[in-house]
Amino acid sequence: MIVAIFIVSITTGAFALISQAIGARNTLDASHTVRQVVLLTGILGVATGAIGYTFAENILALLSMPDDVVDLGTQYLRVFFLGTPLLATQFGMASCFNAAGDTTTPFYINVCVNLVNVIASYILIFGYWGVQPMGVAGSTLGTVLSRGVGSLLCLTVLYSGRSRISILPGSFRPDRQRITRILRIGI
Repeated sequence: MIVAIFIVSITTGAFALISQAIGARNTLDASHTVRQVVLLTGILGVATGAIGYTFAENILALLSMPDDVVDLGTQYLRVFFLGTPLLATQFGMASCFNAAGDTTTPFYINVCVNLVNVIASYILIFGYWGVQPMGVAGSTLGTVLSRGVGSLLCLTVLYSGRSRISILPGSFRPDRQRITRILRIGI
């Protein structure tokens, strides 16, 4: 829940800055903000993923669940937390499209993500086409793979220039001033 609050803070702040830049027809400023959003959500996703993966079993044990539920839940959460950077960056990039007034691109990307999720999860859970059945872990792995596809599709569109917003050549180095503005607005 706390992670979701931070991601929403990042995307809300970015939404405001990107909308202003697009309105002012400042594509360089909008692109710079997108790069910072990808950086911030990626860092947040990696940090959250590492913490969640490490403490997945402890988190479930705190809920006083039966041992078999903790075992299955730990399998699920560990794979889920490994995919947190993909989830966070895809959500951040989708918000950037929305801020630029392009709501159809994230819609179609999410349709693809959901299709990949259903198909991959089914194959991985039950084991088809030479894949060993993975059960609960297969369900999560299907979701993580679909988020990877979603992140890749978002990046492809952002770099292609086929949307109202794009990532122009530039650095992904942290820009303290831009990050502070994003977080101040978002929080």
